[in-house]
Amino acid sequence: MTSDRSLPRETKSPATGRRRVFLSRILFVANVTLLVLAVVLFIVTAYSAAGTDLENILDIGLTYLAIILTSSVVGLLIVSRYPTHAVGWLLLLVGLFAAFTTVAAALGELEGTSASALPEALFGFGLWLGGWVWVPMVLLPLIFIPLYFPNGRLLSKRWRWVVGAAVVGLASGIVGSAINPAEGTNPLQLAGGAALANFLLNYIFGPMSGLAIIATLISLLLRYRRADRAQRAQMKWVLYTLGMVIVSSSLMEDLLSAAFIPEPWRAPLSSVWEIAVLWLLGVAPPLAIGIAILRYRLYDIDLIIRRTLVYGVVTALLAAVYF
Repeated sequence: MTSDRSLPRETKSPATGRRRVFLSRILFVANVTLLVLAVVLFIVTAYSAAGTDLENILDIGLTYLAIILTSSVVGLLIVSRYPTHAVGWLLLLVGLFAAFTTVAAALGELEGTSASALPEALFGFGLWLGGWVWVPMVLLPLIFIPLYFPNGRLLSKRWRWVVGAAVVGLASGIVGSAINPAEGTNPLQLAGGAALANFLLNYIFGPMSGLAIIATLISLLLRYRRADRAQRAQMKWVLYTLGMVIVSSSLMEDLLSAAFIPEPWRAPLSSVWEIAVLWLLGVAPPLAIGIAILRYRLYDIDLIIRRTLVYGVVTALLAAVYF
C-alpha cells in the first residue's frame, strides 16, 4: 500500500494530538485577544485627536486585520485536522507576531493624542516592541512556511542546515533589534548594545537570512520537480494566487495612470487600491495554503489556470482593439 507524500505524519498518540489541538486553540484566542486590544487602541486614537490621520489608521488596521485573522483561522483549521503539520503552527505564529505588531502600531498612533496621558513608558514599550517583532512576522512566511509546504516536512533531512541558518538569522535579527538603543525606550540597557546590535544585524542577520531565502527558493524548485500530482496541485494553488495578486496590482497601477482617468480621481483611487493590495497580500496566501493543505477543490486549479489564461488573452485583445 503506497503512502501519500502530500499528507503529514500523524501523532503517535490520540492524547498528544488532542493536547496539540487544545494548545493551538489557546494560541488562536491569544491572537484574537491582541487584535481586539489593537482595535480598541485605534478607536481611542480616532476619538482622541481631531487631526488624526484616519486613512493611515484604516490602512494599518485593514492590513493587519487581514493577516491576523486569515493566518490564525487557516492555521487553526490545519492543526485541528493535522496536529503535527508544521505549516499550521507557523501560520498561527505569524498571526501572533502580526497581532503584537498591530498593538505596537496602535500604541504609536495613540501617542500624541489626548489619550497620551498614559504612562510614557507604555509608548516607549510599543515602539521597542514594534522594532523587533517584525523580524519573525516577515521571516516565518518568507522562509519557514515555504520550506515545510505542503506536507509539513522538509524536502529531506539534508535541508536541516537551511532551517539552522534561518533560525540563526531569526534569533540574531530579534536580539539585534531588541537591544538596539535606538528602538524606543529600550528596557534592555546593555553596555555596548549599539555595537552588538550593529554586528548582529549586519553580519549575521543579513547574510544568514539571505542564504536561507536563496536555499528556500531552490528547495521549492526541487520539491516541484520531485512532487507527485497532488503536491504539484497544492503548490500551483499558492503560486497561482501570488501571481494573480502581483499581476493584478501591476495592471491596476498602469490603469490608474492612464490618460482617461480624471486627475481628481487618481489620488483617491490609488490610495484605495494600495490598501486593497496590502489586504490581498495578507489574505490570499494563507487562504491558498489552506485550500491546498486541506484539499478543498484541490484539482480545480488546472481548470482555473486555463480559464484565467483564456480570459486574460481575450480581455487583452479587446483592450487592444478598443485603444
